[in-house]
Amino acid sequence: MLSPSSLTVPIYFVRSVLKNIPPNSESWNKLLQDARITPEMLNGAEGRARVSIAQFARIQINAMKLLNDEMLGYSSKPLPVGCWEMMSYACISANTLGDAAERYCRFYNLMDWDLKAELWQDGSHETYTLTPKEDRVLDPYAYELCLLNSHRFFSWIIGRSLPLSRVNLTYAPPKHADLYRLLFPNIPVFFDQEFNGFEFQHQSLSLPLAQNSTSLRKFLRHPGYHLMVLPLEEQSWSSKIQKIIGKNVACAPAFNLLADQLEIHPQTLRRRLTEEGTTYRDIKNHLRRDTSIYYLAKPGLSIEEVSERSGFAETSSFIRAFKNWTGLTPHCYRKKVHQNDD
Repeated sequence: MLSPSSLTVPIYFVRSVLKNIPPNSESWNKLLQDARITPEMLNGAEGRARVSIAQFARIQINAMKLLNDEMLGYSSKPLPVGCWEMMSYACISANTLGDAAERYCRFYNLMDWDLKAELWQDGSHETYTLTPKEDRVLDPYAYELCLLNSHRFFSWIIGRSLPLSRVNLTYAPPKHADLYRLLFPNIPVFFDQEFNGFEFQHQSLSLPLAQNSTSLRKFLRHPGYHLMVLPLEEQSWSSKIQKIIGKNVACAPAFNLLADQLEIHPQTLRRRLTEEGTTYRDIKNHLRRDTSIYYLAKPGLSIEEVSERSGFAETSSFIRAFKNWTGLTPHCYRKKVHQNDD
């Protein structure tokens, strides 16, 4: 079964992590080498390259340590490494999500950085906002990083996905706007809005915490990694399909058989997926891509075996598909990932 840790991250996010580190410097090269990411993967393949979650988490935490800044240089003043840990300890003794979220905002508002975090109630809705101080203009990645971490931390601390009704962003859609579907799966994202933040049901604030000091210590060993592989429960049709075929992507059922398993008419399922902005073919291809990248990073499997495990009847078809996904052939990708092993 393809686990959350086997999923992949677009190279855009790696580039964003490294944006404020001088390219081709000794530190820049070491960060890439430690994460087993080559400059060719970073700069080539027309931006189609992808890395594993483990690779991304590693380069992100190492970049934060190098800069001593958990904001990776995106704020005019750094958030020193250790802020996230102290915030987590401040929140873990709260009784409810509401208490924890208030502490979360209070903690970061004590820090000397460019954003102010607030919670607002409007009837049955609660809104979490990040407002720039002194009208500072921040790179979109600053909001991507902060909003993703906030939502995932709130979800982790209650032991379930915190359902969001929408995400608002003040800036125009960036070139990579399609990647927001990865950051906030099946959540509508609106650009050119009056504030940066997300909305959810106010009643969610009464949810009790599911974590304690013991689970927090485990979480803090690799917080960035744990947030990314957090198994958020989703009720979308695409997430239901991913759970079914992710168990064995090589044996993905025909669409009509899948609809039978989900107890829904095929035409209705196709319409539901269209409403979610995807298709059964897209879901299968994304899982095949991530499965192949996962197995190519592991030694001992031939290209033919990776092809078979990824659901391809012919290796030639797999090679063409993989190059279309990443800009590299499977052999070239494997060689680059393992070139630092010797």
